[in-house]
Amino acid sequence: MDCDPLISNPRARALLADGRFDEAMREPLHARSTAADPLRAMLSRDGATEDGAFAGMTVGELIYDYVHLNPMVLAAAEFSHRDVDGLFSFAVWAGKFDDVNDAAGRGAVNGLQGYVGEELMSLHLEEQGFTVEAPAAPNNPEFDRWVDGEKFQMKTLGSMSGVHEHFRDYTCPMIVNADLAEQTEGMHNVFVDYDVHRADVRDMVQSNIVHGHGLAEGHVPWISFLASSPLPLYRLYKRETDLVGAVTVITTNTGGRLAGGSIGGKSGAVAGAMLFGPAGAVIGLALGSIAGSVAGRQVAGVARRSFTRDEEDALRDAAATTATLALEALPMKRGAWERKRSLLADVVREDPQARDVGSYVARCHDENWTYMEHNAELLDRSRSEMRSMPALIVWQRTLILLKRSAIHPYAFQAGLAELNALAERLIGSRKRWMVK
Repeated sequence: MDCDPLISNPRARALLADGRFDEAMREPLHARSTAADPLRAMLSRDGATEDGAFAGMTVGELIYDYVHLNPMVLAAAEFSHRDVDGLFSFAVWAGKFDDVNDAAGRGAVNGLQGYVGEELMSLHLEEQGFTVEAPAAPNNPEFDRWVDGEKFQMKTLGSMSGVHEHFRDYTCPMIVNADLAEQTEGMHNVFVDYDVHRADVRDMVQSNIVHGHGLAEGHVPWISFLASSPLPLYRLYKRETDLVGAVTVITTNTGGRLAGGSIGGKSGAVAGAMLFGPAGAVIGLALGSIAGSVAGRQVAGVARRSFTRDEEDALRDAAATTATLALEALPMKRGAWERKRSLLADVVREDPQARDVGSYVARCHDENWTYMEHNAELLDRSRSEMRSMPALIVWQRTLILLKRSAIHPYAFQAGLAELNALAERLIGSRKRWMVK
């Protein structure tokens, strides 16, 4: 029996040749390369590497969204929305808006940018030494802040209509953004904050809603794709798969991670919110997305197993055929063994002085036969168990039992050649579709 095409590790081949199968089975099939290949080492754990990448990018995105939240916008949101009282509740509020450019998103931006403008103007006044106070309620139509005890209206406007409306109803002074500097020049009771521009305020608000939405909703789709792509592409580069295989693996793993991550994220967010409020919702989203992504990838791998099912069945059938051929040769081997046993008994009878040596040889002879016959019985029994065992385990077990049964491969060489060829084909298919 020659396993050379499938076993390139010299130590494993030497142990198999010596009959030390237990030790051989603990050796890798292929010798470890002495050349450093950090990328292969990093990608060698397949699913674990993908899961780690997904988790790392998920947590990284949370951190990225967190550090891009402007405290000024958070303060404005807390002042203007009763249900916002911190970072996590802001994330939950922002999570309601999928697109800052649709009707709901524009409404949220328009509603918040005025308050952000007020916060910026107040900060600039305080930097100049003025004392600024905010009213208890955010929706006072007459004024927005007290500045050194005087009422001031603060507006971030795109046109003069808001200025005219204010002075039609009220007399308190106004502070407006730099965009209206020319139009308000010379107007009584109108002051300009030259560091506040309407477009900048709007961009700031939009950016914070987007990043707050990211904290609340995660980034499962593109993270799923990025986590699922490197390993198939690396194997494509190494010619361990083809383009169809790589694209199929990327597509199924991305789909599995997307479905699992989305379901897990929403479930985790709900559970976290019930237990710990807004903070729990954000943390539950991240943990649920990661757990759901792992489960989704595993489901995708199970689904791809259908691509190798016919080859697995063919390998099991070939193992059963090879075992049957070997067992059919067992009676002839038993006859030869019994003839040798009879010859040994004749020698002992003819030479009494050789009795002790003969008895020892006969005992060893019988023990060896018992060992080989036991393994032949295991081989016979394994034929009925092959359908419930993993195909490659069936292949390995069959090779070991054939060797231990000590039946010459001449009796089953045709079956053995087909068995090894099918095993090699299955190993290649599993690499192509990245299934275990």
